[in-house]
Amino acid sequence: MKIEYFFILVLLVMLYGCPLCINKVITENGPLVEEYKLSIPYQDGKIYKLKYSDSLVINFTAQRILEDLMVNNCAECCGETQFQIDKTILTADYPLFDIQFELNNRDTTNIECYTKIGNTYFYIPVTEAQITRTDKIDSLIIDSISYKNVYVLYSNYSTNSNKPLDSLFYNYDFGIVKLILSNDEIYTIFK
Repeated sequence: MKIEYFFILVLLVMLYGCPLCINKVITENGPLVEEYKLSIPYQDGKIYKLKYSDSLVINFTAQRILEDLMVNNCAECCGETQFQIDKTILTADYPLFDIQFELNNRDTTNIECYTKIGNTYFYIPVTEAQITRTDKIDSLIIDSISYKNVYVLYSNYSTNSNKPLDSLFYNYDFGIVKLILSNDEIYTIFK
Protein backbone atom coordinates (compact mmCIF):
# COMPACT_ATOMS: atom_id res chain seq x y z
CA MET A 1 0.00 0.00 0.00
CA LYS A 2 2.85 2.41 0.81
CA ILE A 3 4.49 1.80 -2.54
CA GLU A 4 1.25 2.84 -4.30
CA TYR A 5 1.30 6.17 -2.44
CA PHE A 6 4.93 6.62 -3.38
CA PHE A 7 4.18 6.09 -7.09
CA ILE A 8 1.19 8.44 -6.92
CA LEU A 9 3.39 11.08 -5.30
CA VAL A 10 6.09 10.64 -7.97
CA LEU A 11 3.46 10.81 -10.71
CA LEU A 12 1.99 14.03 -9.27
CA VAL A 13 5.42 15.64 -9.07
CA MET A 14 6.16 14.65 -12.67
CA LEU A 15 2.85 16.00 -13.93
CA TYR A 16 2.55 19.19 -11.89
CA GLY A 17 5.94 20.01 -10.43
CA CYS A 18 8.80 21.99 -11.86
CA PRO A 19 11.45 19.91 -13.58
CA LEU A 20 14.92 19.81 -12.10
CA CYS A 21 17.02 22.44 -13.76
CA ILE A 22 20.34 21.46 -15.24
CA ASN A 23 21.02 24.66 -17.18
CA LYS A 24 19.25 27.48 -15.39
CA VAL A 25 18.58 30.53 -17.57
CA ILE A 26 18.61 33.87 -15.79
CA THR A 27 17.21 36.90 -17.58
CA GLU A 28 18.46 40.17 -16.09
CA ASN A 29 16.23 43.07 -17.06
CA GLY A 30 18.48 45.60 -15.36
CA PRO A 31 17.37 48.70 -13.49
CA LEU A 32 14.23 50.63 -14.30
CA VAL A 33 14.85 53.42 -16.77
CA GLU A 34 14.81 56.82 -15.02
CA GLU A 35 12.39 58.21 -17.61
CA TYR A 36 9.77 55.66 -16.51
CA LYS A 37 10.37 56.33 -12.81
CA LEU A 38 9.67 60.03 -13.42
CA SER A 39 6.13 59.15 -14.53
CA ILE A 40 5.31 58.80 -10.81
CA PRO A 41 6.15 62.28 -9.46
CA TYR A 42 5.73 61.58 -5.73
CA GLN A 43 8.91 61.97 -3.65
CA ASP A 44 9.76 60.00 -0.52
CA GLY A 45 8.79 61.78 2.71
CA LYS A 46 6.83 64.62 1.09
CA ILE A 47 3.18 65.42 1.81
CA TYR A 48 0.60 65.68 -0.98
CA LYS A 49 -2.98 66.88 -0.66
CA LEU A 50 -6.35 65.99 -2.15
CA LYS A 51 -9.47 68.05 -1.52
CA TYR A 52 -12.86 66.43 -1.16
CA SER A 53 -15.80 68.39 -2.60
CA ASP A 54 -14.39 71.85 -1.84
CA SER A 55 -14.15 71.26 1.91
CA LEU A 56 -12.08 68.51 3.52
CA VAL A 57 -8.35 68.46 2.67
CA ILE A 58 -6.66 65.08 3.13
CA ASN A 59 -2.88 64.84 3.53
CA PHE A 60 -1.02 61.90 2.02
CA THR A 61 2.55 61.10 3.06
CA ALA A 62 4.64 59.53 0.29
CA GLN A 63 6.94 56.57 0.78
CA ARG A 64 9.02 55.34 -2.15
CA ILE A 65 10.68 51.90 -2.19
CA LEU A 66 12.90 50.39 -4.90
CA GLU A 67 13.15 46.58 -4.81
CA ASP A 68 15.18 44.09 -6.81
CA LEU A 69 13.26 40.86 -7.37
CA MET A 70 13.91 37.49 -8.93
CA VAL A 71 10.98 35.37 -10.05
CA ASN A 72 11.23 31.69 -10.89
CA ASN A 73 8.61 30.55 -13.35
CA CYS A 74 8.21 26.81 -13.82
CA ALA A 75 6.32 27.40 -17.05
CA GLU A 76 9.48 28.86 -18.55
CA CYS A 77 11.42 25.65 -17.87
CA CYS A 78 14.08 26.74 -15.42
CA GLY A 79 13.86 30.41 -16.26
CA GLU A 80 14.38 33.13 -13.71
CA THR A 81 13.82 36.81 -14.31
CA GLN A 82 15.55 39.56 -12.34
CA PHE A 83 13.80 42.91 -12.41
CA GLN A 84 13.05 46.02 -10.38
CA ILE A 85 9.87 47.30 -8.77
CA ASP A 86 9.46 50.95 -7.84
CA LYS A 87 6.68 51.17 -5.23
CA THR A 88 5.15 54.42 -4.08
CA ILE A 89 2.69 54.43 -1.19
CA LEU A 90 0.62 57.49 -0.32
CA THR A 91 -0.73 57.05 3.21
CA ALA A 92 -3.72 59.21 4.16
CA ASP A 93 -3.98 61.00 7.49
CA TYR A 94 -7.74 60.45 7.32
CA PRO A 95 -9.38 57.00 7.30
CA LEU A 96 -10.22 57.08 3.63
CA PHE A 97 -7.99 54.97 1.42
CA ASP A 98 -4.29 54.63 0.75
CA ILE A 99 -2.94 55.01 -2.76
CA GLN A 100 -0.25 52.68 -4.09
CA PHE A 101 1.72 52.92 -7.31
CA GLU A 102 3.83 50.13 -8.77
CA LEU A 103 6.18 50.37 -11.74
CA ASN A 104 8.13 47.32 -12.87
CA ASN A 105 10.24 46.04 -15.74
CA ARG A 106 9.42 42.34 -15.43
CA ASP A 107 8.60 42.42 -19.14
CA THR A 108 10.97 44.87 -20.84
CA THR A 109 8.79 45.03 -23.97
CA ASN A 110 5.80 46.20 -21.92
CA ILE A 111 6.75 48.25 -18.86
CA GLU A 112 3.90 47.98 -16.37
CA CYS A 113 2.72 50.85 -14.19
CA TYR A 114 -0.49 50.86 -12.22
CA THR A 115 -2.07 52.47 -9.20
CA LYS A 116 -4.32 50.87 -6.63
CA ILE A 117 -6.70 53.22 -4.89
CA GLY A 118 -8.71 51.40 -2.26
CA ASN A 119 -9.64 48.22 -4.10
CA THR A 120 -9.67 49.70 -7.62
CA TYR A 121 -6.80 49.49 -10.13
CA PHE A 122 -5.85 51.93 -12.88
CA TYR A 123 -3.09 51.39 -15.45
CA ILE A 124 -0.87 54.39 -16.03
CA PRO A 125 0.65 54.69 -19.53
CA VAL A 126 4.44 55.04 -19.50
CA THR A 127 5.64 53.79 -22.89
CA GLU A 128 4.90 55.54 -26.18
CA ALA A 129 2.68 52.66 -27.33
CA GLN A 130 0.62 52.83 -24.12
CA ILE A 131 0.35 56.63 -24.26
CA THR A 132 -1.08 56.65 -27.80
CA ARG A 133 -3.91 54.33 -26.66
CA THR A 134 -4.93 56.51 -23.68
CA ASP A 135 -7.49 59.33 -23.58
CA LYS A 136 -5.82 62.68 -23.03
CA ILE A 137 -7.16 66.18 -22.53
CA ASP A 138 -5.10 69.28 -23.28
CA SER A 139 -5.77 70.97 -19.97
CA LEU A 140 -7.88 70.78 -16.84
CA ILE A 141 -8.52 73.78 -14.58
CA ILE A 142 -8.82 73.13 -10.84
CA ASP A 143 -9.02 76.05 -8.39
CA SER A 144 -7.83 78.48 -11.10
CA ILE A 145 -4.72 76.37 -11.82
CA SER A 146 -4.36 74.87 -15.28
CA TYR A 147 -2.92 71.35 -15.53
CA LYS A 148 -1.76 70.45 -19.04
CA ASN A 149 -1.47 67.02 -20.69
CA VAL A 150 -3.87 65.20 -18.38
CA TYR A 151 -4.61 61.53 -19.02
CA VAL A 152 -8.09 60.22 -18.30
CA LEU A 153 -7.83 56.69 -16.91
CA TYR A 154 -10.72 54.33 -16.30
CA SER A 155 -10.74 51.48 -13.84
CA ASN A 156 -9.50 48.24 -15.36
CA TYR A 157 -10.05 46.02 -12.36
CA SER A 158 -11.58 46.06 -8.90
CA THR A 159 -11.17 43.48 -6.14
CA ASN A 160 -14.77 44.12 -5.17
CA SER A 161 -17.94 43.51 -7.17
CA ASN A 162 -18.87 47.19 -7.05
CA LYS A 163 -16.47 49.70 -8.51
CA PRO A 164 -16.19 52.65 -6.10
CA LEU A 165 -13.88 54.71 -8.34
CA ASP A 166 -14.94 55.63 -11.84
CA SER A 167 -12.08 57.61 -13.32
CA LEU A 168 -8.69 59.09 -12.54
CA PHE A 169 -7.17 62.21 -14.11
CA TYR A 170 -3.38 61.92 -14.09
CA ASN A 171 -0.51 64.20 -15.01
CA TYR A 172 3.18 63.19 -15.03
CA ASP A 173 4.28 66.40 -13.26
CA PHE A 174 1.68 66.42 -10.45
CA GLY A 175 0.33 62.84 -10.30
CA ILE A 176 -3.35 62.53 -9.43
CA VAL A 177 -5.16 65.77 -10.23
CA LYS A 178 -8.73 64.48 -10.00
CA LEU A 179 -10.61 61.36 -8.86
CA ILE A 180 -14.26 60.74 -9.68
CA LEU A 181 -16.09 58.12 -7.64
CA SER A 182 -18.96 56.07 -9.06
CA ASN A 183 -21.38 57.99 -6.78
CA ASP A 184 -20.17 61.27 -8.41
CA GLU A 185 -18.10 62.39 -5.42
CA ILE A 186 -14.94 64.20 -6.51
CA TYR A 187 -11.44 64.54 -5.08
CA THR A 188 -9.07 67.11 -6.60
CA ILE A 189 -5.46 68.08 -6.12
CA PHE A 190 -4.96 70.82 -3.52
CA LYS A 191 -2.07 73.28 -3.82
